[in-house]
Amino acid sequence: MEAVLKDLLIAAVKKYGSSGNICSVDELIKKWERCTAEGSGEIPGASDLRVRAAIIGLGKIVEEDLDKHTYVTTIKIGKGAGINEALMVTLLNGNTVYYAACAHEGLISQHIAEKAVALVADRIAKLPPIKND
Repeated sequence: MEAVLKDLLIAAVKKYGSSGNICSVDELIKKWERCTAEGSGEIPGASDLRVRAAIIGLGKIVEEDLDKHTYVTTIKIGKGAGINEALMVTLLNGNTVYYAACAHEGLISQHIAEKAVALVADRIAKLPPIKND
């Protein structure tokens, strides 16, 4: 799954990275360990709608492919003048959602991608269960 996420993230950066001041593909590849973060979580009764519920409101969904169960999202991190943006790809496979994020990190790392992943992980953990009546 790691290789699939990496390919999805590189493709997303090619499309959206420069427009959101996220990072360039060159920066992403050169500084992969420093500017990316990954995670996964279980969603009982997983569906594209439940994945959207987990990521909506954290940022803007800029691309979705319901056939492949993938999403590209920009996630805002910070407040006021200190707002930064991460680019995240999300992939649903069965009841597991996988996600990877990247962000431009300056001389002093603000761990923007890690914060974006933590926000999504927290949202997934808080999704209410689906009641089967």
